[in-house]
Amino acid sequence: LKTNLPPESPLIYGLHMNSEIAYLNASTTSVVSTILRLKAGSKAGGGSGGKDDGPEALIDDLLARLPEQFDMIDISEKATPLLKGKDAPYIVVLLQELGRMNALTAEIARSLDELCKGLRGQLNMSQKMEDLLAALVIGQVPGRNPFHTASWEKHAWPSMKGLSA
Repeated sequence: LKTNLPPESPLIYGLHMNSEIAYLNASTTSVVSTILRLKAGSKAGGGSGGKDDGPEALIDDLLARLPEQFDMIDISEKATPLLKGKDAPYIVVLLQELGRMNALTAEIARSLDELCKGLRGQLNMSQKMEDLLAALVIGQVPGRNPFHTASWEKHAWPSMKGLSA
């Protein structure tokens, strides 16, 4: 039978040739994310138990690197005279992007603060908090895993970069 059958290809199933590439990319992503989750989960035991080892240190680092929110009232006042000039479309886009950046940084700060409280026992750990913690431990931007409920990606610009970038 093996000598009479043609080799398997997407065309046999009525698919485009690129569908095999998409399948292989998805499979590779799945395998790599599984390896990262397993690697992150194997850090139990044997450590000193210090604050520098756990997720609290990562959360503190992210909060320290998080930029301050833009003062939209002050920026809008300064931008009002510029909206009458030839650069008005650029100013409008700038104001929109600053608002989007404020929403993203507010969501990051809120979710990290909530996670910190959950790790300290001040709040019950929800599924969103557990998903956020799982993503942070493996260095992944929350929301990359489609099954996770915590997401920073819905507030952010499309990017393939990891959390450390």
